[in-house]
Amino acid sequence: MAVGTFFVINGQILVGGLISLFLASDRLTSPIISIVNIANQLTSVSPLLKIKLYKI
Repeated sequence: MAVGTFFVINGQILVGGLISLFLASDRLTSPIISIVNIANQLTSVSPLLKIKLYKI
C-alpha cells in the first residue's frame, strides 16, 4: 500500500488505479485463503473421525 501511495503522490498512477489494483489483488488472494482455511479445518477434524470410526 505504501508503494501505491508513493506512485499516486508522484503522479505515476491515479487513485482509482490504486483502488482497482487493491480490489483485484483481494479477489485473487481471498479464494486461496479460503481453500487453506478449509484444508486446515479438514485436517483438524480427521483425528476425531478416526476415533469415532474405531468406536463403532
